[in-house]
Amino acid sequence: MDILYEDDDIIVVCKPSGIAVQSGRVGESDMASELKKYLKTDYIGIVHRLDQPVQGLLVFGKTKPASASLSAQLRDSKAGVFNKRYDAISVLKKENIPKSGRLRDMIDTDRTHNLSFITDKPGEGKEAVLEYTMNELSDDACRACTDTKPDGRDVFAHVKIDLVTGRRHQIRLQLSHAGMPIVGDRKYGVMPEGYKGSICLAATELTFRHPSLDEKMCFEANPSFLKER
Repeated sequence: MDILYEDDDIIVVCKPSGIAVQSGRVGESDMASELKKYLKTDYIGIVHRLDQPVQGLLVFGKTKPASASLSAQLRDSKAGVFNKRYDAISVLKKENIPKSGRLRDMIDTDRTHNLSFITDKPGEGKEAVLEYTMNELSDDACRACTDTKPDGRDVFAHVKIDLVTGRRHQIRLQLSHAGMPIVGDRKYGVMPEGYKGSICLAATELTFRHPSLDEKMCFEANPSFLKER
């Protein structure tokens, strides 16, 4: 656990891949439990989440008022105060995908199988919106990011994502549906031949207003799959 910032109200950490934010499984470690141990407290406020395989930035409230303030910022998407940006490595499975764009879909969830899916049935699902920009990667950059030698058929791209809404598995599902499945995503993405790493998706930028100081707070993290670029 990499702690980027801490005061009396909040703690900002970079969650490693493979650990849940909060787990319901007996004996399984999670971020909330580890933070309670570190802070020697019975309370930690979960403001937002990342899928278990996904690494990246998270802010937690150390007090209930701080957690409530951050949660209110997150809910008020129109205010644009609480912002999250993600980086991903994708394989382009369609031709002529725009270099930037806005994806808008209706997403429903199958909680029995822990899957989300895109639906076009009227009255079903919730609106999911994200914006992205992407740049194709050179062969050398592909090797650095994925430890995978391109076979001449797959085209890899570095994708930056700004979330407008926050739905279950939204980024992974929407990019896959748009023809940009994420490398290492075993649910919705692709596993290139020889790839042995975790999902190439990370929450890399986080912005919000401090709940008591009312100052803008900005944090950045470089994901492991981009460090060698």
